[in-house]
Amino acid sequence: MSKSKKIVVQAEPYPFEFVPEQCALLIIDMQRDFLEENGFGAILGNDVSQLRRTIQPNVTLLSVWRSLGLLVIHTREGHRPDLTDLPLSKKIRGRNSITIGDQGPMGRILVRGESGHDIIPELYPQSGEPIIDKPGKGAFYFPQFQLAALEMIKAQGGIFGWISQSHKLILHLKTLLSN
Repeated sequence: MSKSKKIVVQAEPYPFEFVPEQCALLIIDMQRDFLEENGFGAILGNDVSQLRRTIQPNVTLLSVWRSLGLLVIHTREGHRPDLTDLPLSKKIRGRNSITIGDQGPMGRILVRGESGHDIIPELYPQSGEPIIDKPGKGAFYFPQFQLAALEMIKAQGGIFGWISQSHKLILHLKTLLSN
């Protein structure tokens, strides 16, 4: 790929111009406990099929991004095995019969090192791709929060950034592969 080649992707509130080598693809919390049918999300009654719809677009974008040798960073929400980084308010919220740290179908729920805490196989990090473990949620957990977060990002003429669809970015990245 040619160094420092800018690409422009149609986005909101206006087109996003960037140099891919100066960016990273951030894959946020694509974990088994959130996305699989027997994970914590499903146990709580969440419709994981809605979240699973995001897997294939991410797989496609990730494949093209990696083929260009660009930086990929993954995040995971999870807690230390001793749960010292788990606030009581988060542990008891929802007053469910099963909560973070309890034994679930894939090990202790949202505990680092447990099977359910790990990233789904379809998006699993390759050797050398950083993984950032964090004890909190991001703005992209519930659909209404996701929409609100996306609106905030593009608000005030893009004060925090741009939003777009992965297929628009993939088109531009593939042209870089052919050069």
